[in-house]
Amino acid sequence: MVVSAKVELAGRNSCFPCIKAKDIHAQELDEIKDAEKMADDRGYEVEKKKDVKKAKNGLSVANHRGNGVSASNKNKEPVKANGKEKTNKTLKQDASAPPQFELKNRGKMSLFFSFMQHFQISIYGISVMEQGLDYDKLLLQTDPLVEAFAREIELFPNGDQVEIAVRKAPDMTVPANRALVERIAQQFEQISYSNGAKSTSLWLREYIKYANLTGSFLNDDRESWVIGVYEWSQLFAFYKLWSQDFVWANTSDYDLLSLKSFRFRIGLNDLSTPTDLVMVSSELRELADKYPDLEIFTYQYSRPIADQLNVILQSTVQNDSLAVVCMIIISLIFIPNPLCAVWITIAIITIDIGVVGLLSLWSVKLDPIFMITIILSIGFSIEFSGKIFIFSKNTLE
Repeated sequence: MVVSAKVELAGRNSCFPCIKAKDIHAQELDEIKDAEKMADDRGYEVEKKKDVKKAKNGLSVANHRGNGVSASNKNKEPVKANGKEKTNKTLKQDASAPPQFELKNRGKMSLFFSFMQHFQISIYGISVMEQGLDYDKLLLQTDPLVEAFAREIELFPNGDQVEIAVRKAPDMTVPANRALVERIAQQFEQISYSNGAKSTSLWLREYIKYANLTGSFLNDDRESWVIGVYEWSQLFAFYKLWSQDFVWANTSDYDLLSLKSFRFRIGLNDLSTPTDLVMVSSELRELADKYPDLEIFTYQYSRPIADQLNVILQSTVQNDSLAVVCMIIISLIFIPNPLCAVWITIAIITIDIGVVGLLSLWSVKLDPIFMITIILSIGFSIEFSGKIFIFSKNTLE
């Protein structure tokens, strides 16, 4: 800061010494003084012309000059005297006036605690913020669709079916691999919003049930777990019940027949908000990542919505960070004092936290419209800082 002050005293920009810095306020004061001086000179010339005109009418030049000068001095002196009296009176009033509430210690402490309380409430609002765009928020409250959406959520809670594909199917002739598939299915049935085993469609369970009903004995060989599964899946090919759940290789030759991939399904319920959809999608992906050797993939019809909601938070943080960096660079260029840039940065961050937290407590969810609002609040913080500067400037002068 010492180096910055020396550079400023030399008439240079503290951040870019190659650029000359001008004292705008001193230049404005000089212009005001020059304008006042020109006005006084013009007034004196007008009075002088009046005196000459009176002299031509037969009056004494000496008397008229004396009267003109005395008149002009009389006109000027009261103004100056009144100005001095007014200035001295104002200074006396300012000196005798009590300090403002904000400048007192009690005022400072109360403002500090109020700010800290506001900051804590905003942080809590950010921690409980939800994501998603509710369709009823895009409609008028008098629109019949608002009530229709509410009745649909109440009477028919949203459910969804998740497709789980095992791209690299293990050797099903090995009992440990069959137990692994069963264990994976049970783990998917235990995630949040799952209906459990009653809504799971797994070919392994149905094939074992079919074998028990028909009295077939399942051995740990290709006849039971490769050829038998293929023929069983083709029995229901007309209804497309199981035939599309498998990917086979070399179906024309039973000696080379092999199972490449398969899929099963689980059911979900109570997905009434976009936040629920994001949570379920995250759990499904985390569980699938636990078995990288099987290359498990999950899919649901509403997955694109969840992916868009996940990008909103990342995009919001990225855009806000970029906007803050740009404003810091601009403040360093136009304000020849790095300390001002620090306070502007603090103002941007605190105002953004307050806007986000209080809007969250106002039941506003994180969506594209809310992201634009956060970016606009950065402009509000700059305007707020500018008004503080204007106030302090008037006070200093």
